[in-house]
Amino acid sequence: MRIRPVAVVATLAFIISACTGGAQPAPSASAAAATATATEPTGPVTLNLFIRNYMLNQDSPLKTAKADFEKKHPNVTINLSPAPYDEQHQRILLSKAGGVQPDMFQVDTIWLGEMADQGLAANLDSYYAKWADRSDVPDSFLESSKWKGSYYGLWAYSDTRTFIWNKDIFRKAGLDPEKPPATWDEVVSFAQQIQAKVPGVAGVGFPAAAQEGTADRWYPYLFMGGGSILNKEQNKSLFNSAAGVKSVQFLVDLVRKYKVTPAEVLTQDADAVYDAVLAGRYGMMLATVGDGWADSKLDGPAYKTKMGAAMPPLCDGCKPASAAGGWLFMMNSKSAYKDLVWEYMTTATATPNITPFEVKLVRVPVRKSGLAQAEAFKADPYNAVTVQAAGVSQFAPWVPAYYKVVEHIYTAIQKAVQGTVPVKDALDNAAAEVDKLVK
Repeated sequence: MRIRPVAVVATLAFIISACTGGAQPAPSASAAAATATATEPTGPVTLNLFIRNYMLNQDSPLKTAKADFEKKHPNVTINLSPAPYDEQHQRILLSKAGGVQPDMFQVDTIWLGEMADQGLAANLDSYYAKWADRSDVPDSFLESSKWKGSYYGLWAYSDTRTFIWNKDIFRKAGLDPEKPPATWDEVVSFAQQIQAKVPGVAGVGFPAAAQEGTADRWYPYLFMGGGSILNKEQNKSLFNSAAGVKSVQFLVDLVRKYKVTPAEVLTQDADAVYDAVLAGRYGMMLATVGDGWADSKLDGPAYKTKMGAAMPPLCDGCKPASAAGGWLFMMNSKSAYKDLVWEYMTTATATPNITPFEVKLVRVPVRKSGLAQAEAFKADPYNAVTVQAAGVSQFAPWVPAYYKVVEHIYTAIQKAVQGTVPVKDALDNAAAEVDKLVK
């Protein structure tokens, strides 16, 4: 699973208020899609949609929206074209040069600025101005749909990061399986106890490979100390602050000082570390997407018996924090059928249509009406944790150069963990390069 960050320092505190400030009824399927209906085409029309492959691997909101849409518009055929993460990014960019043109494409939030700057995405201001369900979208998601003050994306779903542990390993180590470490010091002591009492098991893991997930899973620990990735204007690095140094030094110490994390993490991405925790080779993982349930292939009760999920442990003087991300839909600026595309986009993302998908994949709704559907999410054993994390989440920037920005960040982390460069120097060097990209 690739990273899916969103904006710079805005938080998702609205989620907590939305869930506790009185239930809001979900709009009906027809009401949720109540934008102005597009004019019916007089002849056959095919809308090509570039989407992620996993969207078709289970009951998909895109499939149900396709069925409803084609019934409503008998002259329209929705062509769902899936692709893996990297291919999706590449084929959207390549479409600018010719070939098959997508009328709509699904984007990681870190791509939004890039697609808008490239002229690939249509400005959606006129559609948002007339959209009846705009008030159902929390302000933070409205703002993170924009680039340079205008709307370019429509949110599909979000996610958060949580700390996870293997309860079976905790039991074998003599630890309370229902009590995770609450502080960095406890992470170390718990990990030391695991390694002392459970031979062959490493205490705690985190990704440190040359891959985006290394930075993504580190962000909660940067944020909890008051750190940020970039400044509010997104034109200067801040990740080399005292909070950044402190949080990377924590990773270094886990490997080099306390020896509770194996050097093997330098070759492991986030998925590999998650798999190692689930398999009982690591006792804990500092951060994963959601609460880990969706990727476990276990039912809710079985996962809750085997695994635990909680807020990321805190350092001294730090405040609860997490990181979040997600995916949006964008409309091709060259599409000849923009009204039809907008109608399909809003139909697919309407609360009644997308909630089952969000439940299955343990994702955070991006509509107020979806956030109020506590009953729908009861199968998720740690839904309360992901909602709590969402309330204190911050995001990565969606600047066009983010893919280069994050490369400098994860390289700095990797060099520090390897011990080849002091933490402060590694972050300062990365910040100097990032500043050239975002100034």
